[in-house]
Amino acid sequence: MSVTHPTPTARRGRLPVDAGPPPVYTRSDTPAEPTMSQPPEPAASDDALPAAPESFATPPPSPPSALPLVGGRDRLEVVSRGPTSALMFWELTADAVARARATLGPDQPSTLVLRVYANAPGTAAPAVTDHPVDRWLGHRIVEAPAGARLTASLGMRAEASFVHIVDGTAVRLPDPVAPIEAPADRIDLGPRPAREAAR
Repeated sequence: MSVTHPTPTARRGRLPVDAGPPPVYTRSDTPAEPTMSQPPEPAASDDALPAAPESFATPPPSPPSALPLVGGRDRLEVVSRGPTSALMFWELTADAVARARATLGPDQPSTLVLRVYANAPGTAAPAVTDHPVDRWLGHRIVEAPAGARLTASLGMRAEASFVHIVDGTAVRLPDPVAPIEAPADRIDLGPRPAREAAR
């Protein structure tokens, strides 16, 4: 008499008895490990990324506008350069010069000048100096005493009169700085001790 046994069932975490032998992987089935001669795959490039919305895109820079060399108005600026000099630059218009010449009269010869008033320290009356001007847009470096107060005007000068066109701001030149005494190159420490002298 033959005895049959029930087929064992699969337990949790185990393969059933009738699942067959485990699979066998061949050399061609297993993934190859990267070696020194086989670099890893490169990361995704920026071309693969989605395009940014137009609201986040940086707009192209606009071309720089041409800055005008003149502002179209009469002006005179005075800037201190140091204790004994100042820089003066100006801009004139044809209308202002024509009005100044008309004020003097057509028969009276006139010259366009830069008139500088320099009040040196300790003096009451300013020293007046005229510098000829032959350009509508220009500059000039003016020398003056240290610490002087400078004012300037552009205008038409005739034989006995002067017609102002534009006045500059007043500037006071700085006082000269006292020179710094140089350190002594050698300091006398007296006679050396006897022990050092014997060496």
